[in-house]
Amino acid sequence: MKKLLLGIYIFIFITSSCTTLRVNHLRKNPWVIDKPQVLEMNYLEFHYTIYHMNESVYVIGKAYPIFKKLPPWGIWIDEIWLGVYLSDSHGKVLAQDINILPPQKISKSGFPFNFVIKPKKFGSPGPIYITFGYRLKITNFPFQKHKVKPKIFFAIEQAQDIP
Repeated sequence: MKKLLLGIYIFIFITSSCTTLRVNHLRKNPWVIDKPQVLEMNYLEFHYTIYHMNESVYVIGKAYPIFKKLPPWGIWIDEIWLGVYLSDSHGKVLAQDINILPPQKISKSGFPFNFVIKPKKFGSPGPIYITFGYRLKITNFPFQKHKVKPKIFFAIEQAQDIP
């Protein structure tokens, strides 16, 4: 029995340590320095510019809600996680960063972000791409201010672990 459990633990360790983050399923743009760009995802539209300084890449901009795709009762975002991924032509993530923003009212002014990514691998030969991920927990009122259970809508796009 101990050998079986040890074998299971070794298998889990090996398979979990060999996973690779991939973003093949996400929309992406080519990596272009110093030029404003736009990338529309399912629920957010990212307006950004990429800057390169020293050994870091800075991605600065705003993510705007796509209101026609959000529930009409959604006025509050209780959780906001925004992420950026730099990937090779096969969708393998070379570098990433995440910003966690405070809960806030959904507005047309968008959510500002400032990512810093430091690629350590160059990936396969060919172009490099940029894409974004996010996790939004949208409610019909600020989550903690009422005793009534709010309506909740999750909007999530993110990299996937692939063994």
